[in-house]
Amino acid sequence: MTTVVCQSYRSSDVPGWIEQSLQSVRAWAQQHGHAYDRLDDAFFDPVPAWYRDKVGGEPVRMSDLARLLAARRLLERHERVIWVDADIVVFDPSRFVVDAPEGYAFCREVWISVGKGGLTRSDRVNNAVTVFTRGSPFLEFYVHACESIVRASTEGVSKLAVGTAFLTRLAQAMPLPLLGSVALPSPPVVADMVRGSGHLVATYMSHFGGPARAANLCASLRGHEIGGVQVDDALLGAAFDRLMKTRGEALNGHCRGGGHGDVHGAGAACSPK
Repeated sequence: MTTVVCQSYRSSDVPGWIEQSLQSVRAWAQQHGHAYDRLDDAFFDPVPAWYRDKVGGEPVRMSDLARLLAARRLLERHERVIWVDADIVVFDPSRFVVDAPEGYAFCREVWISVGKGGLTRSDRVNNAVTVFTRGSPFLEFYVHACESIVRASTEGVSKLAVGTAFLTRLAQAMPLPLLGSVALPSPPVVADMVRGSGHLVATYMSHFGGPARAANLCASLRGHEIGGVQVDDALLGAAFDRLMKTRGEALNGHCRGGGHGDVHGAGAACSPK
């Protein structure tokens, strides 16, 4: 099966850690014999004008549809497309295997929030890494769903509306195939990993079910304070460095640390995926 890995990011003013993350994905693709296609801002050109207007031309909101349209085009030449967000770092390339026996797949997301009431956990579905194979009916369904949701919106479109929010609701109605080796740690977990203290990382990994082979560092949250953590390039660059230098042990080393009993919802113990 011919496979192409697709990513997009602007070609100028690229943060160093983003460029390195892109390189980690490209190296992984090459190691596994996949073609690689990196798109710049032309990635957004196929997004219809009415859709752009409804989402205010905001890149994150446009990218949910743009990646599907890119997959549709690439599937004319390849049998499988793997979309990977630009803020994904692949730190264990030899063991990072992305498959979609059902013709499509998304990411399982475990999100740890820190608030006045302690820690809370949300189980979601994320499209940071997305797989489609030629002939899968889900791709056309998802394009239709994105356009329908945005067209019907009357009060603005949230950043998660056609990505995480829609997919999470859909997963409550039907089983969705989910990749189990892409970590999506929230900023408090990222900060804890950088500090090396491990309390939040152990809690996160006890629910993630690891081990992780890649991680999404949530560049879309830059400039925001999340759970008392200021998300900036310094933090995310430090997280990239720590993951690469430890080959993921900064996360996976806590895989059997167990939970601390202060996250709402039951978690699974870590086991090989």
